[in-house]
Amino acid sequence: MIVLIQRKIQFQHYMIIMLHLLAILIFFMWNLGSTCEAQLRNSILEAQAGVPLIIHVPYFRSGKGCLEGCFDDDQNRIQFWKQSFLEFTIAAFLTVAGHGSYFGFSDMEDPDDEYELGSWADSSWSYFPQYDSIQTGPPLGDAVLTNNNRRFTREFEKMTVMADCDKGEHLLVSKSAGPTSSPVCNESPFRFKIIKDDGRKMFRDCTWVSQNSSNHCNFEGVSSMCPSTCNACSTCIDSTSRFKFVKNGKMISRSCEWTATKNSVGRCQIEGMSDTCRDTCGSY
Repeated sequence: MIVLIQRKIQFQHYMIIMLHLLAILIFFMWNLGSTCEAQLRNSILEAQAGVPLIIHVPYFRSGKGCLEGCFDDDQNRIQFWKQSFLEFTIAAFLTVAGHGSYFGFSDMEDPDDEYELGSWADSSWSYFPQYDSIQTGPPLGDAVLTNNNRRFTREFEKMTVMADCDKGEHLLVSKSAGPTSSPVCNESPFRFKIIKDDGRKMFRDCTWVSQNSSNHCNFEGVSSMCPSTCNACSTCIDSTSRFKFVKNGKMISRSCEWTATKNSVGRCQIEGMSDTCRDTCGSY
């Protein structure tokens, strides 16, 4: 059995589990390219030897995924948002994991870690909906390596899973229902700031954008507020625009940086916030 599970435990508890299961604890996906390839190939060997893996994926907001940024061997930077890094690393884990292996994903720069435990607090280990929605069934064999051994593809009873160490791409494709990795992006209901070419500033909403989308979607930040209208659903990210909403009976203007900085759980409960700050609120 391969398990996607989020462990809300501190490091010493990991060590107890590791000793109990005779498993290997791996801090997963420090970088792409050869680093990613070597880690996945080594994980396959461990699985073939019957050694369970306990995978901890650290997500760094400042690095958009990896600690100092994710780069391929040609030093091309590939940026991940929290949800895309989660799904990429889940796919990578599934291509290599053997019987009894575990997966965990923590936010290393969690703004709600009030005790500054460095990602070991409960708030840093969210339980993501992907842990329930990704149903692979048993594996039908080991991963097949292509693209100069950088692309790992594995067939399961119910899914095909792929992780590409070069490009940072992944697939989680159900054999009955199609891809599960494509995000659904709702339009933000908030009015947001637009700066026109002549420097004028104004607040508009997605209804206004839809009236002339070929032009309005070109303004900075609009596609992140109105991804469906602007055909940008492949990048479900936090809005980069400043927006207005009602809080405690007052209209205020904020950005997703405000949502992510403090009390993210509470702020993401504000109506419309999860459709505006999709990456920040994706786990709540």
